[in-house]
Amino acid sequence: MASLVALLILILCPTLVLGATNVKVGLLWTLAGENYLGFEVLQGAYSLEVDGSVIRARVTPGTSYRVGNGLWGMALFEDANPMSFATKVRLIPVQGKLPVFTIYCSSGKKSYRGSLEITYQDGKLLAVNSLGEQEYLYGVVPVEMSNSWSKQGIEALKAQAVAARTYLRAHYDAAMTKGYNITDSPNIDQAYAGYGTEGSASKAVDATVGEILVDKTSHTPINTSYHSHSGGYTEDSENVWGGVDPHLRGKPDPFSLNQGFLADRWEFIASATALGRALNMGPVVEVKLEKYASGRVKNVIAKDISGKTITKSGSKFAGLFYPKNRGITKNDFLGSFFTCEMIQPVKSKLGTSSISERLLPEKNKAVGPRLDRIYSSATPPTAVANPYPVYIFDGSGWGHGVGMSQWGAYGMAKQGYSYREILYYYYSNVQIEQKE
Repeated sequence: MASLVALLILILCPTLVLGATNVKVGLLWTLAGENYLGFEVLQGAYSLEVDGSVIRARVTPGTSYRVGNGLWGMALFEDANPMSFATKVRLIPVQGKLPVFTIYCSSGKKSYRGSLEITYQDGKLLAVNSLGEQEYLYGVVPVEMSNSWSKQGIEALKAQAVAARTYLRAHYDAAMTKGYNITDSPNIDQAYAGYGTEGSASKAVDATVGEILVDKTSHTPINTSYHSHSGGYTEDSENVWGGVDPHLRGKPDPFSLNQGFLADRWEFIASATALGRALNMGPVVEVKLEKYASGRVKNVIAKDISGKTITKSGSKFAGLFYPKNRGITKNDFLGSFFTCEMIQPVKSKLGTSSISERLLPEKNKAVGPRLDRIYSSATPPTAVANPYPVYIFDGSGWGHGVGMSQWGAYGMAKQGYSYREILYYYYSNVQIEQKE
């Protein structure tokens, strides 16, 4: 009977079982907190269900729906016409062409395979996308890495597919009380951008179907943490999160070096006043760094003109200036792998305190009084001279540094390493197993 049911599901909804595991993804990255959500069928055919009852047996491209967060609950509209109030709305694939729907809000729109469920909980709208494991990974790998890497880095993409699949399996039940297995937020789990991001990276997902990383002894999925760029040395898990994980041990990572464009070598400049303002203290006159064996900063100890001293972890210090929810630039503070150089003021010919000669060749020959705030290409020197120093933070890497470096994996792939060799390099005491 079970096999007959599975066959019927495969016939009616072929894409929902492309991968043994069905995944419920909470769409929080751009959709959380929205007062309305619109959706429509992009291709294929769906049925529309409200609070357990089918109200449209067949929905095809051309009809749009919207749910709004109203005074009496969640209101459903069809082509701007009110239909009903509801606590749960579901868009479910029925047959035909690969089913894809589009969901949109005030910040934009994205397309997804599989089904959509929107619920009304505690006065908020929650959208959940359900689809097969492989389909889910089609929308993860190219946004965590890049479809363009398939030309020289297909093995890196395969490593990412295995790492992402393992992460899903290891965290599969963690959030089910909230109505989903995993989120689409890289700040919570791993990035997922749906059908619109799919491309040549899907080949890497298909080439590694069912493969995950497991502990050599227990054969259970490990926590496959990964990050963008290690800066040249990955980090022990306890130095970032406080817990010792035998699979996440720091090691030299020469494969990340000279990879990653802005993430490979970055520089951030702050005046003493701006640095003090960020730390809730006066102008900073001294900065000391305590480091782990890796070279990553453990603590930053800053002292201001009054003698007040503050200690912040390297990650929290970097977080003061980290470019959240936007693309990185050449003037961003990207991680906790850095050095610090203090530049004392010098006297100009006019007798005022001006920018040190150390800054002139690299900063478009800026001249004039000292900086009074964090430097960026859009921030000129201020008109008020001051006697305090400027701090230059030279860094490498992007992210927490634990587990696999994505740019390092790409570097290894370009040197001819296989995805298995990449995974065994970045994770310890593990083996790859195929588990459906």
